[in-house]
Parts: sequence; C-alpha cells; structure tokens
Amino acid sequence: MAVEIDGLTINDEIGRGGFGVVYRATDEAHGRTVAVKVLTGALDDSAKRRFDRERRAMGTLSGHPNIGVVHTSGFTDDGQPFIVMEYLEGGSLDQRLAQGPLPVDEAVSITLALCEALVGAHEAGVLHLDIKPANVLFSKYGRPKLVDFGIAAIAGDDHATTTIRATPAYAAPEVFDGQPATEKSDIYGVAATAYALLEGAAPYTTTGEESALEIIRQVAIDPVPVVRRSDASADLRNTLQQAMSKDPGDRPATMAAFADRLRGVNAGSRAPEAVPTLPPTPATQEPSVVTPVPAATTTANHDQQRKLGLGLLGVAAALLLVAIVVIATRGGDDPPEPREAVSLVDAPTQTPASQPTATPSPTSTPSPVPTATPFPTATPPPLPTVPLVSGLPVDDAVSAVTAAGFSPFFNNHCYQIVAGTNPAGGSPVATGTRVELLFDPCVVPDFTNLQLSDAIAIIEEIEGMSIEWPDHCDTTIIGQSVAPGTIVPPFSTTVVLELPTFC
Repeated sequence: MAVEIDGLTINDEIGRGGFGVVYRATDEAHGRTVAVKVLTGALDDSAKRRFDRERRAMGTLSGHPNIGVVHTSGFTDDGQPFIVMEYLEGGSLDQRLAQGPLPVDEAVSITLALCEALVGAHEAGVLHLDIKPANVLFSKYGRPKLVDFGIAAIAGDDHATTTIRATPAYAAPEVFDGQPATEKSDIYGVAATAYALLEGAAPYTTTGEESALEIIRQVAIDPVPVVRRSDASADLRNTLQQAMSKDPGDRPATMAAFADRLRGVNAGSRAPEAVPTLPPTPATQEPSVVTPVPAATTTANHDQQRKLGLGLLGVAAALLLVAIVVIATRGGDDPPEPREAVSLVDAPTQTPASQPTATPSPTSTPSPVPTATPFPTATPPPLPTVPLVSGLPVDDAVSAVTAAGFSPFFNNHCYQIVAGTNPAGGSPVATGTRVELLFDPCVVPDFTNLQLSDAIAIIEEIEGMSIEWPDHCDTTIIGQSVAPGTIVPPFSTTVVLELPTFC
C-alpha cells in the first residue's frame, strides 16, 4: 500500500505488527528522519479508540527521556490513522537479546530506565500493559525508550480495552483472569523483561501450534521462575521473583517502590574481600590444624620441648645473675631501694658508698624517655565530585553523571536542557549517591502575533506543554488561553491559540 502524508517522504518499511506498519520517513520541513506508524485493517470503533489512546498516551508522556517522542498525528490521504514519532536508530532490546543474555549491571540499568519511564506514565494515569523487549528501542546515544502504547489504559477512559492483546510471555496472570489491569500489572511486565535480559529468554516459553495457550497455562499454574545465573545476587533474584508474583498483592506497591528496591540491591554476587591480619606473636600463636602423629614421634617432641624449656630456664637464671652483679657493683653496701623506686628507664646516679643515702648528682641529666613512633595513618581517598552538567542535554547529563559513579534521576520537566543538579555540581559525595537533575520551570511562551508555524516550532522544543487551535482563516495568532510567562506544572497544560475565524 502506498502511503502519502503531507510534509513527509516515505522511505521504506522498517517494522510490522498486529495493528500497523512502521515506516522510516523524512520530515522535509525540519530536516530530520522520523518513524511513521500507520494503522492497518478495518477502521472500526475499537481501532479508532485504540489509535486515540496511543496518540494521547504517547503525546502526554513524550517529554520523558525514556519514552518515545510523538511529533504529530493524523490521517493519511486515504483515511488511515498515523502517528509520527522520533526515529530511534539504535535497534530494539529484542535484537540485543537475540545475541544472548546481557551483563547483570547493564540489565539492571535498562530495567531502572523502564521503571523511570513508567513512574512518569503512572503519575499521568497511563498503564502501558505490553512491556516486553520488542517495545524498547534505543536512541543513537544508546538511551532505552519505551514505545508502542497501542493497548495502553488511560485513567478516565471508559472504553479502555478489556480484550487480551498483551504478549502472553510477559503479561501478568491477572490479565488472563479478566481482572482489571493495574500499576502492578506493569510491574510484572518490567520484572519479566528483566528476567529475559538476565536469562536470555522470557520467563515462560514453549513451542508448537498452541504455544500461546501453553504459555498462559504456565503463567497460571507453574511456579514463578527464578533467575539462575551465578553472577546475579540473591537480592536481585528475590526482588524479581517477588515482582513476578502471581498474586498482585505480593508485588511492590508502586513502580517507584520497585525501582527503589532495585537500586538498593547488590546486583552482582562477588566473593567477600580478604581482610588483612597480622600474624600472631609466638607467645599466643596457636596451630591452625592439629595433625595426629605416631606415639614415638610425640615422645621425641616432648623430650625436645622439655630440653628447650630447661634451656630457657637456664638463660633466665643467667640473666638474673648478671642483673644481681650489676646492682651489687653499682650500689655497694647501700640498703636496697623500695620496689616503688626501681626504674627500668632512668636509674639515678648513686653517690659514693660512704654516704648513707643515694641522691642524684646535681649535674646529672636524666636520660630522655624514648617515645613510641606512631604508625602512619592511611589518608582516606577523596570522594568523587558531582560533575558539572548545567547546560547539557538531558541524555548527555545522564551519561556524565553515570560515568562519574552516581545514580542520576529526574522528575517530569518541560525542557531538555539541564539547569543544575542536587547535590550541586562539584560537591564531593559517596559513589552511588542519587543525583537529581534539575530543570528550569515550565513557562508559557508568548505566542501572540506569531505565525502558527512558528508557534508549532516553539512548542516542539517544550515537550511538557502542548497547543491547540481552532479552524481559522489566517495563521497569525491573536491571543492565547494561558497568559505568557505563567509557570505551569509539566504535562499539565494545553494552550489554546486564538486565530481569526472569519474570512
């Protein structure tokens, strides 16, 4: 089918699924490559609602750095719905997984990126409900982004789908029981995806003509699988197993809680570091291993030890005799000093033997008392500092903070340029500290007297805000529903532009 969309040149088909075809196209006006998803098949009421859910969900969330950006949407010349999205040229997570399991640290990092994306989605009242490696694409900078909100549920949508369309191998058990999907259904999907990244395959797999039904049976009946690889820590294995519990009540309460649990686990198992110890002194040293020896050898050793003991006693007696001789030579006929007067460091100079008492010589100088030389204390290594990322695009800032050994995170925002960090750039903090990226507040621009095309170009740079306009005869904007300069929360405001409506 030839696809024609005003302003776009369709280049080639790059993907096909159950609900549509994805094309690579060129946006001539903005000089960029984009991806265009065109819905196929009969455009019944259900398909229209599904299309509307996807473009609303992705449009609401497209400012998040881990969710694919939607540029615009509409209908082709022959009436088929389409969505124009950013072109993610880094391939899919499914393609990476085809080459084998990922390293533990990389798998956990990607899982946390999905958690961050879904925390934002859930805060906006959107459930994805089809999380799997095939729906995670990578930007040219290697950032993972969640796409395909085709079966998403949106808060307040009374027509949200109840038909099972999720991929069985990654879908939560309650979905197959007809229970309403919740935030915990997405938690299951993220955990199942993490399991696949670590093990190289989905939690439940089978082959054959009835493979989907067999997987559904496994999901319902079989025990929750556990990550088996040896380099994954017990904390990580337990965290994922809990998040894939068959009972939603046993899973983490929120996606944010699940993410916090992942950040707190020791992802990889490693042997404990050896603690250096000093060898015990001969007087206290005990043999670490006792080996029985023949009786004859034991008797010989006993005789040797007895001889050694007698020898040591002889040496001690000789030293004592020498000490007595020294004292007799130095003290003459003087009476013995009290015990308390004996000094092992400074012996006072004795007076001649004719004097009744020993007094120090007036000119004698006590020998200096030797002092123990303190052991050098190890200087702790300096703490790493938070990098200066103010003015960088969010992708570059995340990369810089991660490379410095910290854990970056951020809340919803309108702009893609980072304004600062908390802790501030240059602050010395411990490795692994969570560093929040800060952004300027969302300020409503002044659109009055601009051309509509200029307003569209401006709003494309403010991903946390949108604009609408009525049918019109002139493209010069004459007013707007929200005053210029107003500070608004991200992803909460649609500015309605006023245009001349009388021709």
